Amino acid sequence: MPKAELRELSKAVNAEARRRHPALMKQLGRNGLAATRWPRLTLRAETPYPYHFHEDDSFYPSKQPSFGRAIYASREEGLQAIHEQIAGRRLEHQWLHIGGANLWVDVTNEASETAVASDEYAQVFLSYLFPQLSSVHIHPDQVVRQLAINNTLDFSENYLLEAALPSPGDFMRHVMMIKRSAPNSQLTEQVVSHYGVTSFTTVEAGESTGYYQSHSYTRLIEQADEPIAAIRDALGALSTRLLLYDDVTPAFDFAFQPLT
Repeated sequence: MPKAELRELSKAVNAEARRRHPALMKQLGRNGLAATRWPRLTLRAETPYPYHFHEDDSFYPSKQPSFGRAIYASREEGLQAIHEQIAGRRLEHQWLHIGGANLWVDVTNEASETAVASDEYAQVFLSYLFPQLSSVHIHPDQVVRQLAINNTLDFSENYLLEAALPSPGDFMRHVMMIKRSAPNSQLTEQVVSHYGVTSFTTVEAGESTGYYQSHSYTRLIEQADEPIAAIRDALGALSTRLLLYDDVTPAFDFAFQPLT
């Protein structure tokens, strides 16, 4: 049954891709005759189209290509499995969790130590098929340790605590995805790090949603005996610095879920 379901999912996403791609190209300022008349050709140039999702039993790939692997697991099972290897990973990685479907899709095209290149189009197209999507990526221990060593002015000795804070790039990506995805979709960004899962999403603010300004953005966390409390305090402080334009309303809602 799962194989048949994944075939149908692949067909549905490919259909949405052909339907939505011309408008998306126009929104990105890359519209042209090719995108309008021959969406399949431009899709192949921009994405892994045609999409083909295939079942796997591991959240991290072994030798096969990463993109398109689908893992059947609940949200909690997936987060726990991803977190179990956080200390030993040396590259970032990214998945989409489809809410209500107990399904995870690996969308990693290229993983590096400080970033992950993913097919963001897949998230856009899936948002028109499912009302709830979570984009999940990791901040591995080894990576943040190296960043702390190389950037002593930006990181304290508590680099494992700081890994729980989203980067400026994480916020920008989420804002862009909100603007490009289905209007009624519920998108959540999640970062898995040493102590657990940081979740954030934009607040509901009508047309202003997603516009924010950063006041003294910093990742610095002071020494603390209680790491979970320190992370939550840091996220609370960060929320007060990321505001909607011309307003004092926080632009993002944050939550932190400890994992062991």
